[in-house]
Amino acid sequence: MSYQPPANGFRTFLIVWATQSLSVFGSALTFFAITIWLTQTLYPRPDQKPELALALSAVTLAFALPTVFGAPIAGAWADRHDRKRTMMFADFANGAMSTLVAVLMFTHALSLPILIGIVGVVAIIGAFHHSAFDTSYAMLVPEKQLPRANGMMQTMWALSGILSPMLAATLISLPALARQGVIPLAPLAQLTDGAPLAIAIDALTFFGAATTLIFLAIPSPQRTDLHDASGAKKSIWADAREGARYIWLRRPLLWLLGTFTVANFLGSPIGIFLPLVVKFNLIEDWTARGFTFETALATITTLGGVGGVAGGILISAWGGLKTRRVYGVIVPMA
Repeated sequence: MSYQPPANGFRTFLIVWATQSLSVFGSALTFFAITIWLTQTLYPRPDQKPELALALSAVTLAFALPTVFGAPIAGAWADRHDRKRTMMFADFANGAMSTLVAVLMFTHALSLPILIGIVGVVAIIGAFHHSAFDTSYAMLVPEKQLPRANGMMQTMWALSGILSPMLAATLISLPALARQGVIPLAPLAQLTDGAPLAIAIDALTFFGAATTLIFLAIPSPQRTDLHDASGAKKSIWADAREGARYIWLRRPLLWLLGTFTVANFLGSPIGIFLPLVVKFNLIEDWTARGFTFETALATITTLGGVGGVAGGILISAWGGLKTRRVYGVIVPMA
């Protein structure tokens, strides 16, 4: 008998999607604020360009490597354990990590090695969260509505790319505006750096997402294949190997994953080069226009997400291709 999602599954998905969207926005705030902190506080001088480039690369790798190599284990874990509890723990843990970064920034105790370590931990936690969440909404939403749900997920990521940079830039500028008397918030004038404010907002979104999950029912399938023929319990590593073998034997899926890997590999350096280009190569341009570095970088980052939102809205309303769906992936990528 095929699996049937719960009657109120799509409603539950909408609630989870809304709260997790806030968390995604908060995470985008944090990563934008970290970029600003690296470029404006830790390595602000032009002669520190090599150190800044190395720092941006190190932080990017600290997030990417645990995500890539932790995903198979996180996926196997999500298949074995309660997905709701996994998501709750991950949200609370990420909220605690964001709080720690904000406090360390506020007290001027944050250094690059500490930041790299925290980002690595956040990446590992995120791998478990994404594995639990991605497999959960597929069990909440009927199959015919999965393309629409996927479109909503893509819209969420794209919207965070549009809204979060400008919001982060605004939050980061609040202490300077308070010192200038533009806004009547005297306590903010005591802050030398507005980046902790943006990261504190991220912490609140994580805690809010985790709290919401307490009141929701998230299906977790009970596996019946956790023991082999001899009765011994399979290890989580055996699940990871089985997943790799599953992909290897299905060459279309393997090629699709390979395509995404190459696309992400070629596209990821943009996140490193863009702050450097804006800060050093375009400084005369955005200075002449009355921009700060924060607003210049936020503007370019925001414009980069507009097309993603348009595509996500289109897929959400249309539902996507009914046959040969791979063309709906390959053609837009090209």
